[in-house]
Amino acid sequence: MPISHVLLLLTYRCNLRCDFCLSFNSDWRSSDSLVMPTAVAPSVFLRPVPNFREMSTADIIERVIPQCEDSGVEAIALSGGEVLVRRDAPEIFRALGRSKLHWCFDSNMMLCDKSVAHTVAESRCDSVFVSLDGPREIHNRLRGKPHAFDKCVAGLGHLLDSRRAAGGDRPLITINCVLQPGNESVPFDMAQLAMDFGVDELSFQLLSERRYTVRFDASLAFASLRSAQELADRRQFKTTVYPVRNPDGEALNAWFSMPLTHRFYKGCTYIYENLRIDPEGNVIPCLEYKMGNVLKQKLADIWDGPSYRAFRLHHTRLGPFDACLRCCNMMQA
Repeated sequence: MPISHVLLLLTYRCNLRCDFCLSFNSDWRSSDSLVMPTAVAPSVFLRPVPNFREMSTADIIERVIPQCEDSGVEAIALSGGEVLVRRDAPEIFRALGRSKLHWCFDSNMMLCDKSVAHTVAESRCDSVFVSLDGPREIHNRLRGKPHAFDKCVAGLGHLLDSRRAAGGDRPLITINCVLQPGNESVPFDMAQLAMDFGVDELSFQLLSERRYTVRFDASLAFASLRSAQELADRRQFKTTVYPVRNPDGEALNAWFSMPLTHRFYKGCTYIYENLRIDPEGNVIPCLEYKMGNVLKQKLADIWDGPSYRAFRLHHTRLGPFDACLRCCNMMQA
């Protein structure tokens, strides 16, 4: 089976330390019942370890991107950490623009100056996902920086200006708002902001956690989501909610409640179509096991190799692990 999409984690470094960020604060350990071949080493999820070395610019441009092309990958999504923390990000963007791959990235946009925005617009980028979790006061509180909102909006403005100057409709720009305890009231305001900014879409991502410790006001969130959708419908503006599509108040309450249940899990296609590559070049599936390294092996050999096949077989036999039950990539009916 071919690889459809690759999530390339360029770095674990970030200019923010958000309490809700999966990269730094969440516990998504793999199931203890997963017994893998000895060749597969457990990986520390999104936390740098001693002697950790990010792939170089040359590693990414001369090895990762060509291997993805040779393996039939359709698209690469860049993420982190914060993608723009890497000073070579524009060079990587230009290399992707020269490739035959579709590509996109997500960012808090605080480091997107005019030069970076110009490079994005000129490098055939398909989509940019802008992380913005509420109006100024709420976003700054959730992000832990007093100027996070203003810097994000400034970076977004540079990108919109560059897209207009390029005379095209790419990249598609989506604001992604992580709905969580503390910003339940923001969907309506975010819909208005997104349309005022002139972006293309607005998505609301339900915070994915293994264990919720703060109460989520599902009634308030549902009312605001409904108002946001009504406004968007009147203005013919696209909004989405994921990984639970069109949730009502009861579904929102269930998502943010304990204990974990199988209610929202409908199956998984991710490990049969997609993979992730961490900043060291390790290939990892949805759960955190190193299947190989693209600097030492061919991506296609890792994808079709015995370790990956064993992982898929374990998942099929054992069913969903705990981490699957609130996965943002889960398949929805």
